[in-house]
Amino acid sequence: MAVSDPIPGSPIHPSSPDFRAHIEDGVYDLVDALLHKGFRTLTSCEGHDFPGHSKVRFVRIGFGEKDLPSKYNEFCLLVKEAYLAGQRFDACFRKVSIPTFPVPYGLKEEEEVLFTAAIMFQDTETRQADYDRMVAWLRNIWHSKEKGW
Repeated sequence: MAVSDPIPGSPIHPSSPDFRAHIEDGVYDLVDALLHKGFRTLTSCEGHDFPGHSKVRFVRIGFGEKDLPSKYNEFCLLVKEAYLAGQRFDACFRKVSIPTFPVPYGLKEEEEVLFTAAIMFQDTETRQADYDRMVAWLRNIWHSKEKGW
């Protein structure tokens, strides 16, 4: 199904009727799991073939001033818990010195993205099982009352 998107990569609110159509199939489950945890996704990619580069599947999350420190700390704890639970993934954290991202949903126009974090899976062909385990683990957490999240 074709979706009109005047600005490729522009943020779309999860309540939009076209939200699902804007997210690539190979990364949708992870986007959905992170949204259920209350994180605002900025960009995502299921991984594409580019000569000389490995395929990388990722979801990038944005944190504004009102997210600090609580939501940012929650994400850091989530990554730590995932690692300790044996999940295999890469994570990247970055302080944004020059705002380069569009304003994600839930942030005011004047509120800048101060930090970003990403969950990544290098070489999507061989890491599909890792991706599937991570999504299942995240879904299990949000159903788990004893985690306190």
